[in-house]
Amino acid sequence: MTYIEEYYQFLLDNPDKAGEKVKCAYKKLVDDLHNPKEVKFYNEIAEEYETHRFIFDEKRGTRPIRFIEQFCKHSKGKWAGKPIELELFQKAFIEALYGFIDEETGIRKYKKAVFLVGRKNGKSTLDSGLANYMLTQDGEGGAEVYCVANKKDQAKIVWEEAMRMAKQSPELCKRIRCLVTGMFYDKTNSILKALASDSNSLD
Repeated sequence: MTYIEEYYQFLLDNPDKAGEKVKCAYKKLVDDLHNPKEVKFYNEIAEEYETHRFIFDEKRGTRPIRFIEQFCKHSKGKWAGKPIELELFQKAFIEALYGFIDEETGIRKYKKAVFLVGRKNGKSTLDSGLANYMLTQDGEGGAEVYCVANKKDQAKIVWEEAMRMAKQSPELCKRIRCLVTGMFYDKTNSILKALASDSNSLD
């Protein structure tokens, strides 16, 4: 059973744990697991219609989860230095985001996601783990990973957590250069930086 199915079953058994929109979203995801969908759209560049079939690749979906739990560690508080253990709702979210891919190209179906949870539920920890994954393990040469917010101090929260997380991990510490200007993964010439709308740069 996938984490998506497991979490959906949890929601059915505990209807007070999430709103109707969340339940509907996971109901659709479970359906897409077993009934891959074809999406047809007009490609303006090629000037023709294209049909893409999106399938679920469990290995792709669980890879970020394994990375976070194996290589990322808590950096603050009583859990500092201890491995991260993701909750079921976090695993289901990650699996859905990374697991659905174009059958032909392997490109991920979902390019954007919104993750809304209450305070002190590990948003920064999850985002930092995913940032480190995208920096080092997503297979993209010259990857650019940005932590963004309205203010630089806000943007630096996840970036600094990702840096502390990397320094806590012997495996990541050897492979990621952590500098004042950003984090650098030289193997693929990839960077992880914090950006804000109050920056002096027009970019």
